[in-house]
This record gives sequence, structure tokens and C-alpha cells, in this order.
Amino acid sequence: MVVKPAWKEYRAAISDCVIEVDPGLSFGTGEHFTTQSCLKLIDERQAILRWGSFFDAGCGSGILSVAAAKLGFKPVMAIDNDPLAVRAARGNFERNEVAGKIVCRCGDLLAFKPSRKYSVVAANLFSNVLIRSAEKLAGLLEKKADACLILSGILESQYAGVAAEFRRVGLLETKTIRGRGWRTAVFEWNPARTVDCLAR
Repeated sequence: MVVKPAWKEYRAAISDCVIEVDPGLSFGTGEHFTTQSCLKLIDERQAILRWGSFFDAGCGSGILSVAAAKLGFKPVMAIDNDPLAVRAARGNFERNEVAGKIVCRCGDLLAFKPSRKYSVVAANLFSNVLIRSAEKLAGLLEKKADACLILSGILESQYAGVAAEFRRVGLLETKTIRGRGWRTAVFEWNPARTVDCLAR
């Protein structure tokens, strides 16, 4: 998976999944550890699920939704409470020719009323927002094998509190990735696998 700025040229290899991003004023250039680790986990989960649906909670530039759509997830739903982020995300959907595969709305996550549940829910948000939204995010997730939450934007010092809240709502972490003082984690229902911690 290759993330490139809209203003740079890149000659793609056959095996590359290229995501072209102009973040505008929103979060999500692909350079931060939290975004990179989310992309890695979305790619890994696609290989497990083959086909599935995807929800992007707090989409920012839309980079995670673009990746999901290009990897074959469908439907893909994205939401952000910042109108500027939604505008930037929709521009990036057009830029990557996946606009017809993603529904993007401006709105508050806690007030969002989904019409379905999703195989993968990604939330790259501040720790306090993740904690406040734990029940909502868990409620968006399908109760089936290999369905997962991908949580990021978590400082190492705040991870224990985030993990405790998601355990409280019935989920357990099955994988965590550490790097540069940040933590990204996968949470699943009744996981059969033990925790797989990757230190970087």
C-alpha cells in the first residue's frame, strides 16, 4: 500500500495499491504512525475476511476509507463531525476514483444511527473520544468471527484506560502495534487468538 501526496508523481508497481491524498485542513496525510498502523491492519484484515463492510469513524482526509474501498470492502461508510474534513475526504474519494463506493456524512458519531453493522470499524481518534464512544463503536460491529475494531490515536500512557473501557463493553484486544509513543490495537468479540504485541 503506497500513500502519495496529490502533488507528487509516483510510478506504481503492479502490486501497489496507491492512495493519492490531499488532506486539505483535515487529519490524515499517511505520514503519522497512527495512520500507517491503521492502513497496515486494514490490509491484514482484508486478507482474513476477503470480503466485508467497513466503517470509518472520524474519517479526516478519508485515507482509511479510500484504502478500504480499493481493497474491496463494501459497503464503505465514513463519518466526521468537521465539514472541512468531509469536504477533503470527498475530494480524495474522487481523486482515487472510489467516490461511488463510499458514503460520507458530516455528523456526530454518538448521534449517528446506522442502518447496518460492519465487519471492520476503524476509529483513529483521541483517547478520550474513544472512551466516550466505546459502546457506540462496539454497537457498530458485526457479531461474527473476524469482525474487528481498529482503534488508534492512543498515546502509550493512555492505552490502559482505553483498553479497559472496550473490555467493559465485551471486546478484547487481539493485536497491538506500538511505535513512537503511540498504540494502535485490534479488538474483537470473543477472540480465539492470544494477544499479539508487535514492538517497533
